Amino acid sequence: MYQINYDKKWAAIYWVAGFGTGLIFLLGGIILKDPTLPLYAFSSAYLAAIGFSIHRNPYCIYGLTEIKVYGHFKMVRKVYRFDGPSDVKIHKNRLYINGKKLKLSAWMMDKQDWKRMIELYSPDESFLNELNEL
Repeated sequence: MYQINYDKKWAAIYWVAGFGTGLIFLLGGIILKDPTLPLYAFSSAYLAAIGFSIHRNPYCIYGLTEIKVYGHFKMVRKVYRFDGPSDVKIHKNRLYINGKKLKLSAWMMDKQDWKRMIELYSPDESFLNELNEL
């Protein structure tokens, strides 16, 4: 099984958003002298936690007969099973199984990992032969 990681820039965006909004809430609570406002800062910790999850966990794991897509915090979101790489069709940089488009967001994935996945399922079998030699 091989994995596709998230594009690391998304982790950075979520971290900045989480810590930035948390800082704004904390400063707002200090300036306004409102003791309840800093409690809202904990809600921004959720954004930072998503960023940590993106940085640490894969977007999906794939192999010759299965693609498993994960959500945040490594919860399995969708599992696609098929007989072999020939069942996966590629059209306009999208993956299809039995005519149905797979719910994968290529813009959230690491570009090199996505390219490797496309090469695995492409009709050109040079990459597949290379894997079989290992």
